Amino acid sequence: MENENKKNEKFASLKFKIRPFFNRGFFGNNIIRCILLTLIVLDIANWITLAIFINGSRSYSIILHYNVYFGVDLVGEWQQAYLPPIVATALTSLNIFLAWKFYEEKEITAAYVLLIASIMIQLSSAIAVASVILINY
Repeated sequence: MENENKKNEKFASLKFKIRPFFNRGFFGNNIIRCILLTLIVLDIANWITLAIFINGSRSYSIILHYNVYFGVDLVGEWQQAYLPPIVATALTSLNIFLAWKFYEEKEITAAYVLLIASIMIQLSSAIAVASVILINY
């Protein structure tokens, strides 16, 4: 019983140490919280969509790009379909880090611009993923 109380005390103290971190500064801003939630949802949706439709069981090439004028103009391995979400995740991570640094330096508008740009990056990645899936299925 005493051991269980110690575990509960440790969890409660950890909870009170973490909670103030997310309630002040960069993470305490409700606008930034909404944008970060949107970014996380878009990023996870990109990865799950590709994991469902493009899997490693394919041993043949897939169409990566289609042009209205020339038709299929880029064919590659299935692993190359994961390039847009990889780039989008990397750029989004960089933008979140830079937005956090700008926010700490009281450049709130610059932080918002970087986070909105990250949403545009994730939406562009979603369009690229949807295009690859629609072309191949």
